[in-house]
Amino acid sequence: MILFVTATRKSRADFDKGPLGQSMRRIDFDKQIILSVTTENSLGLPAVYNQVITEQYREHQAVFLHDDIFSSYRIQDGLEHFDVIGLAGNRE
Repeated sequence: MILFVTATRKSRADFDKGPLGQSMRRIDFDKQIILSVTTENSLGLPAVYNQVITEQYREHQAVFLHDDIFSSYRIQDGLEHFDVIGLAGNRE
């Protein structure tokens, strides 16, 4: 199973309208994917991420995402070859 973890300052409704929310809706049929979303977040990302890293998800692959970016392109392929992969981007 793959655990996607994100945090946003946005409300749940606004998150659902954004890039990551829309992308996750397109793949929500896949029961191998778990999405953990912290909305209206005021904590730093490490605090949110660390809350999710628990024994319950020990055997899962974890993907930590910013709420404004999402690409499923080659995530599974990368995780088959590496323990840690990264995805970065910007508006420019």
